[in-house]
Amino acid sequence: MTKSKLLFSLCVLGGACASAAAAPATYEIDPEHTYPSFETDHMGLSVWRGRFNKTTGKVMLDKAGGTGTVDVRIDTASIDFGHAKVAEYVAGPEQLDAAKYPAITYTRASSAASSTVRPPR
Repeated sequence: MTKSKLLFSLCVLGGACASAAAAPATYEIDPEHTYPSFETDHMGLSVWRGRFNKTTGKVMLDKAGGTGTVDVRIDTASIDFGHAKVAEYVAGPEQLDAAKYPAITYTRASSAASSTVRPPR
């Protein structure tokens, strides 16, 4: 192999590796290990703790650009307080109205100018 071909090959390989390292990474939210949780006041006497059992989504991180996006979808009817009657009431028409609003969505895009994006450890 001539020096020029070797140099050209190294440049192409180096460019490919650099662009692969700089490529944004997309992560799927694991629905088996992701449970958005919350607390709510119960008439000033106690705190009810709950969670949603069905969640899907993606997180994209672009380290090189310092940007990222989050897109999460929560199944409204999957609300769980550990008490079936409370969950049924909250999912019903007087509170979340899961029949009319089947999903809670959260979407966020950040830019280097507005947020710091840190990859998971």
